[in-house]
Amino acid sequence: MFRSYISLYGYGKALAEWIHGKARHNRVILVASNFGGALEPAFAFTTTFQKLGGQIVIQIRPPLATVDWSPWLSQVAAAMPNADAVIAMAYGADALRMVQNWSELGLKGKIPLYGGEAFLSEMLLPAMGQAAEGIRQIDSYCPTLDTPENQRFKDLFRKQYSKEPTSYHEMGYVAAKTVSEAIRKVDGKVEDVPRLLDALRKTRFESPQGLFRFDDKQNAIIDLHIRRVEKIGGKLVNVYLDKIADVDQFWTPPQQ
Repeated sequence: MFRSYISLYGYGKALAEWIHGKARHNRVILVASNFGGALEPAFAFTTTFQKLGGQIVIQIRPPLATVDWSPWLSQVAAAMPNADAVIAMAYGADALRMVQNWSELGLKGKIPLYGGEAFLSEMLLPAMGQAAEGIRQIDSYCPTLDTPENQRFKDLFRKQYSKEPTSYHEMGYVAAKTVSEAIRKVDGKVEDVPRLLDALRKTRFESPQGLFRFDDKQNAIIDLHIRRVEKIGGKLVNVYLDKIADVDQFWTPPQQ
């Protein structure tokens, strides 16, 4: 088994390291939708952040598919005097409603808000509107990353689908290229399984998000990116801010 993209744990761990080390925030409020997809990166963020010496002021877990975020954001507002930043792990409609309510309740601009993976997905930005401007998040792909490979990927995607790619499209592209690179190395002889597996393990190429290769456990080693929502040419886009290189995906439990 090979994982061609990062784990949810990897996102949370990398974000904690960047928030503490680069953004210099020591006390944060952590908001995570109460389901596995958000709780896993929230757990990774918490364990890593605390290991680095950071403090989680309060953890807030709204139910999945929360319509009205006001009661939950009231808890955030009450804890803000003791915090440096707010970290949000939410997806889809939950991310959309949180960002909208965040702005409507007057919290925007009072404290930095950072999102986990997909919190500010390109698919959500049109509906989020102006409320999303200035918010930062971590993600595996940034459409404005200025590299030859990313530009080539965007050109190919636009030509094929007549729209802009998102992180999810780039994930599929990398998975397909990983397999195709291995097939090419074995001259198409996929029935030679040992040789094919060896080729997969040695796969290494520049992807739209950065250098791709596998670790010794056959999990992807990739770069993650910190992005900020800005309006360019009348359209909201995720703008590249910083890179977190060679992300390690797993937490090693302390020895008993």
